[in-house]
Amino acid sequence: MPDAGQRARGKVRLKRYAQKRDFGKTAEPGPGGETGQSGKTRARRPAAARTRQLIFVVQKHAARRLHWDFRLEWNGTLRSWAVPKGPSLDPADKRLAVEVEDHPISYAKFAGDIPKGQYGGGHVDIWDNGTWEPVGDFAKQLAKGHLEFLLRGRKLNGRWHLVRTRMQGKQPQWLLMKSNDDAARTGADADVIDAGQSARIRELVRLVEGSDVGELTVEDGPLRITVRKQDERPPAPIFMPTAGGPAPVNGETHEPEVSSSIRLESPMVGTFYRSPSPAQPAFVAEGDRVEVGQTLCILEAMKLFNEYKSDHAGIIRRILVENAQPVEYGQPLFELEPV
Repeated sequence: MPDAGQRARGKVRLKRYAQKRDFGKTAEPGPGGETGQSGKTRARRPAAARTRQLIFVVQKHAARRLHWDFRLEWNGTLRSWAVPKGPSLDPADKRLAVEVEDHPISYAKFAGDIPKGQYGGGHVDIWDNGTWEPVGDFAKQLAKGHLEFLLRGRKLNGRWHLVRTRMQGKQPQWLLMKSNDDAARTGADADVIDAGQSARIRELVRLVEGSDVGELTVEDGPLRITVRKQDERPPAPIFMPTAGGPAPVNGETHEPEVSSSIRLESPMVGTFYRSPSPAQPAFVAEGDRVEVGQTLCILEAMKLFNEYKSDHAGIIRRILVENAQPVEYGQPLFELEPV
């Protein structure tokens, strides 16, 4: 348990937490203890003087942007990071974790709605919780910016790392990553965030591929999932006659002899991203030469990120969609001049 000095330091570190919230409007715990039904904070009873394990909690927070709040108990507070994509069990998958204000330890039990208009307004669920222990001197690791620790939760287990980066931002930017141990996973098995949802999507794909059904749509709560069978034949190129090309004769059209363009279409409904993250350059720009198999963009659907690769070599003449915009199945994304 935290000693008197640790609790005093914890109270200082919770000032920012208290300043951001109106406890007359939100049911979140106050900095001094639990929140009752009345919304007023009642003092937390002193715990028995006994040794106990440190706790951790991961809360799914559907605020203005969905994210996962990762919290470790340390020195009388919950040290906290907001993880936009949530944890991954794949050691190669480094997840951005933005350091936020400390929270009171009682926040580990909070689940419910933060009123709209309040700081962090939205629904909070306890996604995972359990106990943790540092590997090495955690205080020195905090100062250095490289934390190593063991988690024992319902979903997250084994050794993990949090590494502070030099990326610029209003708040310190860290990377949350899994160690390569027995609890690590790769591929689809690493998708601990939407494991059930991903399994349902894979089952839908299997059903569509194994039947004569061309499209199948199911509703999963507020989400609508559509899986469409792809035509195995390559898409026919759309030919664009050049200026001065042959004119139609007797109602017939002629394909150009010298120049043509191909429009590359979206194979799915999703969101179009030109780069792997806002801080990184775009995969391609207009005028770039691309090769077969080269990544052109990211298409995101249901929080699954898919690299869209070119099946032609050529020159990117036009990018037909703005970054971070939704796209429909079959919508043209790029205009490519074959070479």
